[in-house]
Amino acid sequence: MRPTRTSGPRVRFGGVAVASALVAGGLALVLAGCVPDAGAPAGTPTPSRPSAAASGSAAPDPSPSATTDPRSSIPVDIACSTLVSNDTVYQYGPIYSAKSPFTPPEASAAAQARADRGTTCEWINTSSGTTIDVSVARYRVATLGEQKAASAAGATTVSQWGGDAGFFRAQDGTGVATAFVGDYWIVASSVEFGAAADADPFVRSAVAAVRSR
Repeated sequence: MRPTRTSGPRVRFGGVAVASALVAGGLALVLAGCVPDAGAPAGTPTPSRPSAAASGSAAPDPSPSATTDPRSSIPVDIACSTLVSNDTVYQYGPIYSAKSPFTPPEASAAAQARADRGTTCEWINTSSGTTIDVSVARYRVATLGEQKAASAAGATTVSQWGGDAGFFRAQDGTGVATAFVGDYWIVASSVEFGAAADADPFVRSAVAAVRSR
């Protein structure tokens, strides 16, 4: 006789039902993860952090302006004929004449004086072609101290020109006479200056011209 079937569901069908329920639940979770967050609507761009340049005021340009003078010089406006009088030049040598325009040699004291808004002059021996250069520049205290230290290095101290300080040295066959009067820096140079005394007429005249200002 065949056994009578019970009315309840078999266990294997119940297992299939549980597995189906688990799969359905997992799929629901996956789909839920794909739904955009309601707090951030899709298509809305995320605001970027402001850059340092955009926030606050613009940073200042560290480079100096065109009006900045790194050497702290003060303009000097003295005519060459005032700095060294025509009579002084004639007494030194009648064959000397003022050279104009005058372009100072590179890396010379005259070139530095011109760059620092000073006065630069040159007289040329019309016979031999040798020259005498005289320049004057004016500086503030800190830069003036640097100039004095540089002028004194390897030089002989001179007191005969009437300035506050004076120095003389031979450099590459050229005699260089330097005098300081207040905040003025005076330099006279020439192959004609074998000693400090040779530069006397030019340096004394320049010192007197500066003192009279």
